[in-house]
Amino acid sequence: MKTTTSLSRRLFGVAVICMGMLGAGLARAADEFKASWVTASDGVRLSVREYGNLQGPAIVFVHGIAQSQLSFDRQVHSELAKKYHLVTYDLRGHGESDKPTSEEAYVNGRRMSDDLRSVMTATGVHKPVLVGWSLGGIIVAQYLSDYGDAEISGVNFVGARIAQPPGTPARMPGAAYIRTMLSPKLEENIRATASFVRACVATPLSPADFELMLGYNMASPVFARAATLKWSGGTDFAAALPRTKVPVLISHGRLDQVISPDVAQEAGRILPAAKVSWYDHGGHSLFFDDAPRFNAELAAFVDAATAMTH
Repeated sequence: MKTTTSLSRRLFGVAVICMGMLGAGLARAADEFKASWVTASDGVRLSVREYGNLQGPAIVFVHGIAQSQLSFDRQVHSELAKKYHLVTYDLRGHGESDKPTSEEAYVNGRRMSDDLRSVMTATGVHKPVLVGWSLGGIIVAQYLSDYGDAEISGVNFVGARIAQPPGTPARMPGAAYIRTMLSPKLEENIRATASFVRACVATPLSPADFELMLGYNMASPVFARAATLKWSGGTDFAAALPRTKVPVLISHGRLDQVISPDVAQEAGRILPAAKVSWYDHGGHSLFFDDAPRFNAELAAFVDAATAMTH
């Protein structure tokens, strides 16, 4: 009996150790991602990361001007990763992606939609939901204009200037910092970028979050910012959006200091079947300001959209 008890205790101890190791492995796995390079149609390399359940329903995140795929840290390192295949990428001229110096590499909107499609093809996602934040929403709208919605399950526009509200500006005062972010004087560029980072959120930033955000914003050089804005600044997808048949969620912060809430109101009018979700205390980066709510709403939207289209 003593021998059996002793053996049982030893086995139990081994089991506890193994479970601890397994738990540690799972904890590490939650922070891991698959990194790859996707080559665009013109040879530009795009930095891509895949997180979470690679067999689950897919969500592709598209970031804003001067930002990075790191913007979605509170999504890819959340409960979403347990169920969904999360794909992020750095736009051309941003983050770790290539930064061609030719203006031609940025001013054609079709290049941007082709980049998104190349990422979707390379990662093998099937009918993903596209999440387009700010400029990313314009890129998603460009994709819809160029390719339609046959290969996707739904769209979540987040703080995106996808409509022009009648009689009122589409941009808020915080967007004015972007002009100075194009300054050739580095000190002016840095200060303006720091102000823009702060204008994107409605909640105070910790020093660590501010440093990271400023860092990846500065990773986008002036020439890339300027050329990208030259394309996106005059876009109007009001005619293309009503042709969209897949579910659409429009998420907008009432405290957005970059894109006017009136834009979301007008987009909801253009897309009467879309749901408009207002964040009373959210800013431009509402997925950062209120990540728990944003993630929960995104999960519910993806589940409903994929159920309809699969």
